[in-house]
Amino acid sequence: MKNTTKGYGLVLSGAVLCGTIGVFGKKVMDLEVDPLEMVAWRALFSFVLLAVAVLLFKRSLLRVRLADLPFFALFGLVGIGVNFVCFFYAVEFVPVAVATVLLYTYPFMVVLLASALLGERFTLLKGAALALSFAGCILVVNVFRAGGEPVDWRGILFGLANAAGVAVFTLMSKKAEKRYGPWTVMTYSLGFGTAALFIILRPTDILVLRLPISGVLWLVALAAFSTVAGYVLFLFGLRYLQASKASVVATFEVVVAAVLAYFMFEQKMHPLQILGAALVVLAVIVIQKRERQHADIAEH
Repeated sequence: MKNTTKGYGLVLSGAVLCGTIGVFGKKVMDLEVDPLEMVAWRALFSFVLLAVAVLLFKRSLLRVRLADLPFFALFGLVGIGVNFVCFFYAVEFVPVAVATVLLYTYPFMVVLLASALLGERFTLLKGAALALSFAGCILVVNVFRAGGEPVDWRGILFGLANAAGVAVFTLMSKKAEKRYGPWTVMTYSLGFGTAALFIILRPTDILVLRLPISGVLWLVALAAFSTVAGYVLFLFGLRYLQASKASVVATFEVVVAAVLAYFMFEQKMHPLQILGAALVVLAVIVIQKRERQHADIAEH
């Protein structure tokens, strides 16, 4: 029970930090930076920060088997490259709220794939938590504002590809942590993912960083807190939780993003959005119910 509680705490902490992506990203884009350019630099800064830290404090973490490099290359390409890029392509064709809801279909993908590939049992509690978290996300992002607008099939495809990228990241992380620690997994996945992004996004167009010092600092914050710290905490949490449960808990990120937008950009939360946030929190409580029940039985 102690390790499971630790896992939930780590995943929630990671979700809180990942929830700052929108805030830091908006600060950078307010300086008229192209979103895709920001994505590439976010990945590069994240990789450099993480690689330098590992080299300085424990370079032995960079030792991996040559046979595992193709795994990390695929991990970086799909789990990082697809994940980072597809959301920004999705919002070119559909409203941001719709793209966000499409992204949060990833816990469903994780639950189904984890059941098939990792042997994680599907339970009614997981199903209830999934339904609550998804309904909450729909309300929090206020998807109903998009009502009446045409939904371009390209946006749906990119949004679902984004969700698939996050699902793959979660499942491949769970597999990789059996042999390597979170620092190793994140360093290599970010390295290969960054390389893929710079190839996909044509490096000749984005090698020159045209930002004032304040913009660079916001970009560093986006890399250090929203990406490196948030992702690494999530990976540590995966050591103690099933991938399906961790993915449900991680949807708390959307609540954090909405609350930060309210305080930093005065984007008011409507009653339905507050209800949605409450549903996500309830989903996190529901997904933990089985562990608490097991702990109570053990104590008796």
